[in-house]
Amino acid sequence: MKKLISVIAVVLMVFSLCACGGSSSSVAPAENESAASGEASGRTSVYRCSLGTASIGGNFNVSGTALANVLNKYMDNFEMTVEVTGGSSDNAVKIQNDEIEFGFIGENINYVGHRGEGWANGVKYDDTRVIMAQNPGAVQILCDASQTDINNIVDLTGKVISNGTTTGGGVLAANEIFPILGVEYKTRQDMGWSDAMTAMGDGLIDVCMDLGGFPAAAFAEFASTHDAKWVPITKEQADQVAAVYPYYTSGSIPAGTYDGMTEDYDTIFTWYECITSADTDPDLVYEMLEVIYDHKDELTLGAASYEWLDPANVALVATPLHVGAIRFYEDHGIELPETAYGPEWEG
Repeated sequence: MKKLISVIAVVLMVFSLCACGGSSSSVAPAENESAASGEASGRTSVYRCSLGTASIGGNFNVSGTALANVLNKYMDNFEMTVEVTGGSSDNAVKIQNDEIEFGFIGENINYVGHRGEGWANGVKYDDTRVIMAQNPGAVQILCDASQTDINNIVDLTGKVISNGTTTGGGVLAANEIFPILGVEYKTRQDMGWSDAMTAMGDGLIDVCMDLGGFPAAAFAEFASTHDAKWVPITKEQADQVAAVYPYYTSGSIPAGTYDGMTEDYDTIFTWYECITSADTDPDLVYEMLEVIYDHKDELTLGAASYEWLDPANVALVATPLHVGAIRFYEDHGIELPETAYGPEWEG
C-alpha cells in the first residue's frame, strides 16, 4: 500500500511540474542523427535555450516549432524550447531582459525598437542582433474588381479603407507609407479582418490594406469568393518609402499566391527575422546557421515560409547582425551593408 501511495505521489508531482510550463510549448530534441556539429563545438553539457514566437497557430509559432525541431535534431548537446509570447516587440523586450535567448521579430519593429521610438516608448532595445532573415511580410492591397478607378496605391485617395485593427501592422504601414506617397483616404474603418472583408463585400468599404505574411487567410477567402483586384505599389514608389524608412524594400508576391493574382504582385516588403542577444556565443550562432541552411528542405516541410530562406536576405535588413552571423555570411560570400556591423564588431 505504501509503495502504491509513493507511485501516485510521483505521478502527481510530474503532472505538477508539466503544468508549470504555462506559456511554453516544449519541442523535445530528437535523438541526434549527426553528432559532428556538437562535437566540433566542444559542448560537453547540454545548452538549453528558449525561442520566443507569438500566439499558438500563428506563423511565428509554426515556423519556430519547425526551427527548434531541426536544431534539436542536428545539433549535439543542444535543446531549444518554443515559447508562446506576445510577438515581435515582446520578444525584443524578453531578449534584452535575459528572459529568452532567441526570438522572431519584424524588421520594422526591430528597427524602431533599437532607437527607442514608436512601440518602445523611449526605451532603446538595442541589445538584439539579427542572425537570419527568413521570410518577408508584404503590404497587400485588395478591392473588388468593380472598383475600376483603383489601380495603384495612390488611387486610395478619397476612398473608404480598412487597415485592420488599430494596433495592427496595416495601420502602422499606412501611417508611414501614405504621407510619403501623398495618399489621403476619405475615412478609415478600424476592425478585424473578417468584419472588414464582409464590409467590403457589402460595399461599405472600398479597399483593404494590410502588412503581414502571405497568403493571409481573410484576404484569401475574399479573393476566392469575389472578383478581386490586387492594387500594386511600383518599385519606384517602394524606393521612395525605403528612403525614409529603411526597413522597407520593394518586393513581389508570386503569381498564384491568391485567386485572381495572375502575375507577380509588386509591393513593399519588410523582413521577419530571428534575433538573439549581442552576448550570445558567436560560435554557437555560426553553428546554428550552418545547420539551418543545410536543412532548408526539412524546415520548409515544417513551415512553408522557409521557402524564402536564403542567406542573401540578410543584406536587406537595416539593423545590426550578430558577430557569429557576420562571420558566417562573410564566409559564404554575402556582401553586407554597413548597418550590419554593431559596435562590438572588431573584424
